[in-house]
Amino acid sequence: MIFVFAYSYSQTIDIKILDAINNKPQKNDNFWKAITYTATPVSIATPVSMFLISYKTNDKFLQSKSFETATSLAANALITYSLKYGINRQRPFVNNKFIFKKQKQVPLHFHQDILLLHLQRL
Repeated sequence: MIFVFAYSYSQTIDIKILDAINNKPQKNDNFWKAITYTATPVSIATPVSMFLISYKTNDKFLQSKSFETATSLAANALITYSLKYGINRQRPFVNNKFIFKKQKQVPLHFHQDILLLHLQRL
């Protein structure tokens, strides 16, 4: 009984916080949208550039750190997508009509398709 009450109360707080943050469109929404779309390329480019620099300078420490960074990013992606599909919670704007949907949801494979297109051109 306590679990059910705690769960329903946390859902209410969750929605209230989301409504407070994500209300009507703001003038700087395009800036944050651009930041969101650059996160994946920067995340991929960081360990790759670390490895290339370590290869060129023959720095074994930087090379090991580049592998560590790539491994942690892969583990993060695996855990994140596993939780997303495992929990399978609906988007908040589906259940709560007062929450404004800012943009079309990008499919999870969107960034992977872009990366494959760039690799095919090389």
